Amino acid sequence: MVLPLWPGETDMHSQQKARSFVPPEIPEEEKRYLVVYYKTRPTITEEEIVRGGGKQKQKQKEREKESESTPGSDQAKNIMLSSFIVVALTVSFEELQDLRVTLPKEGLMVTGPLEDAFRSIPPKTARDSSSDVSVRECVLAQCNSRDTGLQFDPEALIQLGLCSVVRETGKEPLPLGRVSEEFDSQKTIEVKLTSLGTAVMEMIWYGGLALTSFGAE
Repeated sequence: MVLPLWPGETDMHSQQKARSFVPPEIPEEEKRYLVVYYKTRPTITEEEIVRGGGKQKQKQKEREKESESTPGSDQAKNIMLSSFIVVALTVSFEELQDLRVTLPKEGLMVTGPLEDAFRSIPPKTARDSSSDVSVRECVLAQCNSRDTGLQFDPEALIQLGLCSVVRETGKEPLPLGRVSEEFDSQKTIEVKLTSLGTAVMEMIWYGGLALTSFGAE
């Protein structure tokens, strides 16, 4: 999934309240996109199977492989995922020129003042300029099951410039006589999504809903 990192239109109510604002034209070479893809969780390796002494797991894995390799099998056609992670990275217009990808021409539909949405366009960082894609990638969300839905990582949203930090509670000292395993002393972050960040989350949520809802007939 390739999402534009600039706003297009806003809701009718916000548009009527700010008729004087004229959206600026963004040159093609300055446009940036968010590449999003959904990955299945790592499967059990042979080493883990042997270490766990699970002969039953080994047989189950062999049956799954056989089913996947059989032409016309239901499992080969099934694209429904029970759990997955969502990986995202920011790319420039120039980076996508050599790929056979249809790029969106219009920006994302947002809510709220369009002027604020343009101000919240994520700035380009030194991390975005790295030639190592693995450095630029981040796990934006994860889904453990269809019932639990998508869980987004606030730190990944901050890294991508899709939200701002409202409040951050630092790591507090442990109470006397307690150890870290007995007391949750991790820091907490309260964030606020930008209007563009909200639109991005909605699109990713729709994609996740499709992956957990539509399988082979």
